[in-house]
Amino acid sequence: AVMVLGVGTLAKVVTRFARGKGVPSRSQRDEMAVPDVACETEMQGVDKRDEGTPDDWVERHPEMIRLTGRHPFNSEPPLDKLYDAGFHTPTQLHIVRNHGAVPKLEWETHEVSISGLVAKPTTLSMNELAAGKKFPVSTFPVLLPCAGNRRKEQNMVKQTIGFNWGAAAVGVTHWTGVHLCDVLEYCGVDLSKAKHVCFEGPEGELPGGPKGIYGTSIVIDKAMDRTQDVLLAFMQNGERLRPDHGFPVRVILPGHIGGRTIKWLFKIIVTEVESDNFYHFRDNRVLPSHVDAELADKEGWWMKPDYIINHLNIQSATAYPKHDETVMIPCKQGARKGSVVLQEGKHFYTLKGYAYAGGGNKIHRVEVSLDGGKTWELTTITHPWERMEPKELWMPRHSNRHWLWCHWEHEVDLTRLASAPASNGPEPEIAVRAWDVSMNCQPGNLSWNVMGMLNNCWFRVKVHKQLVDGGLQLRFEHPTIAGPGMGGWMNREDPKAVAEAAAAAEKEAKARKERAGKVKTYTMAEVNKHNKLDDVWIVVNDKVYDCTPYLNDHPGGAESIMLNAGAESTEDFEAIHSRKAWNILEKYYIGDLDTSAPVVIAETAKKGSPLIAGGVLDPTRWVSLELASREDESSDTRRFTFKLPNSSDVLGLPCGMHFLTRIKGATGKATIRAYTPISNDKRKGAVELLIKVYYPNENFPEGGKMSQLFDALKVGDTVDFKGPMGMLEYHGRSKFTVHGEKHTFNKCNFIAGGTGITPVYQLLKEAHEDSGDETKMALAFGNRTDDDILCRRQLETFAKNKNISVTHVVTQPSKGWKGETGRVRREIIEKTFYPPGDDVL
Repeated sequence: AVMVLGVGTLAKVVTRFARGKGVPSRSQRDEMAVPDVACETEMQGVDKRDEGTPDDWVERHPEMIRLTGRHPFNSEPPLDKLYDAGFHTPTQLHIVRNHGAVPKLEWETHEVSISGLVAKPTTLSMNELAAGKKFPVSTFPVLLPCAGNRRKEQNMVKQTIGFNWGAAAVGVTHWTGVHLCDVLEYCGVDLSKAKHVCFEGPEGELPGGPKGIYGTSIVIDKAMDRTQDVLLAFMQNGERLRPDHGFPVRVILPGHIGGRTIKWLFKIIVTEVESDNFYHFRDNRVLPSHVDAELADKEGWWMKPDYIINHLNIQSATAYPKHDETVMIPCKQGARKGSVVLQEGKHFYTLKGYAYAGGGNKIHRVEVSLDGGKTWELTTITHPWERMEPKELWMPRHSNRHWLWCHWEHEVDLTRLASAPASNGPEPEIAVRAWDVSMNCQPGNLSWNVMGMLNNCWFRVKVHKQLVDGGLQLRFEHPTIAGPGMGGWMNREDPKAVAEAAAAAEKEAKARKERAGKVKTYTMAEVNKHNKLDDVWIVVNDKVYDCTPYLNDHPGGAESIMLNAGAESTEDFEAIHSRKAWNILEKYYIGDLDTSAPVVIAETAKKGSPLIAGGVLDPTRWVSLELASREDESSDTRRFTFKLPNSSDVLGLPCGMHFLTRIKGATGKATIRAYTPISNDKRKGAVELLIKVYYPNENFPEGGKMSQLFDALKVGDTVDFKGPMGMLEYHGRSKFTVHGEKHTFNKCNFIAGGTGITPVYQLLKEAHEDSGDETKMALAFGNRTDDDILCRRQLETFAKNKNISVTHVVTQPSKGWKGETGRVRREIIEKTFYPPGDDVL
């Protein structure tokens, strides 16, 4: 049910909303003469599917199709319902995109802050924003779609990282608010420096990024251009925003994807650079078709600016005929047995759908093909202002800005469909495509991308023919249906493919039976014997692997494999290695473990073999150490002190080497990483680690897994240690062992970056603490900022030693920085390092 508001000025009704007085009565609306905007009545209670979720207070229409289960709420209406609503979409049938729970915000207490490159940083209450005193208030209709509209079609080709939007992830409603340019002018934006305007929603909305904030940005030129109609909207369809749609205030950016229209707006920040928000980079991008999720992470595709989406692309879809709709064409018995003849006369059907374009472009024409794209027929398109009243509210904005969609219709004789030839498959099809005024046209074929964004290939409806009760039935099938359910011609199983898959499965089953008698099995006692540098076996998931040929090629060095030589290694392998490593491992498979044989513990593993007398570390087994204390060195750097079993114990770590640490998370799955301590074996009874915590950020969406596990430790918790491992050992006074060979190096050059300082720190510490050590050492240490320099005070102490030089290089220096800037590079190395020579490391 809808109520149509009167015609005229808007200020009074907006003021009523600002004061919290709700929807005015019909007589009051007539008196105030509000524009003709549909104002829906309240929906009837909370949907039962939301009971028990964080959104059990939000009212929603039961017909909305849920695409991500009960929670969070991501939904679109049935396509026919969307079309039937006309050019104006009722709020309860408007697309909803939520990343998490809807925040419970209050009009009376909510504020929006404007900061950054403005002369007058300002915080505005909702009453100040909406009262019409500081800023003029505007109302106009805008089409708002998701960039993932029609994504399910891409998911049918290959799964993207997004869920299954159908073809109704779009809607047109009236938005009331104030122009962003007016707010920025009020705050005195510095146009000589400003390049971008950033928007941020509430904290904790999402799991990724610092504070879980969804944010993005637009360029300043767009923000300050009144003809771009960027709104800070607080009303939709004549009433305050509903919770799902951003109450109490959101951004509306006409002609753009929905991902730029931040809901539940908290902050506006004017900057010289684009938003650094995690989701500004990790969402709403169209990457090349060959880039999958793994490659995007590995090669940094998320950070490449060319692939960001802003404007909508051209789009169209068919609403009628509906998916699985049927129509009958009367027919009579033909001359031949089993044949039929369509009755004379024309049997018309009107095809219907929508089309839109981005960037303010007008849809120029929509075409339909009944022969697979060989020929095209013009449809009749209708723009909103041709049907809707008052016309001025629906006309293009600023003469040529088209922020809306159009509807199209095309009447066809069903007998043409009945006799139409097949196109790309066994059935005839109806294809539709749109053109805009720039002569952009929808492509014929789908182009897959990892996010499933901006799919806009021809919308194809298949036509199935079947004789039913003396008539010819035509059944229409859309490419997909919205959500996780089965349906649509792209979702049908190909009988031939099913048969081929069944045959392949049967063939593989036979092969497994044949291999069963040929695969060699080994007892654990046999595996235990293969634990030498020239003979290394390991067991992973009850499979035996001979890793000897891979020792020299292993990225972590042979020592990494030797730690598990002759042992069961499943947990350690799973905790460290990527999918690529699993593929490499299969090359060295030699047989299966005989799990029925009794387990015999290898002598070396049972006995243990610390490398240093009194040392706690053991290369053959994990040793648990208790956290004795933790201190904050900075906002993201922690010093952890673990106590050894006895106060007289030493760790047993040769200088220059490192160890593995293992922590099990909440799921019980272990994470293993290598670390070098900042303490040495001169300290008894304890070992100290300095760890920088890498929180989730735009470059690394999950952050550092192990550093965050360390950060979560409490005093009394335990961490597992195993080692030593490494290829270099410093014995002091210029004596080294490298890859098992002894060397004398009188001079050493070191390059370190960030947290990679700790191995070098060990060597500098060893040389500095021995007054008789004359080894000359030079370090070039690179960091992002001077605040990021770890162990800075200690390094400055080492640098006072006449034999040790330390050169700091930072890429983002603070004011007054006197060290090197930029990156560690050739001229710095030539200036500070010792020239190459036989006695130089």
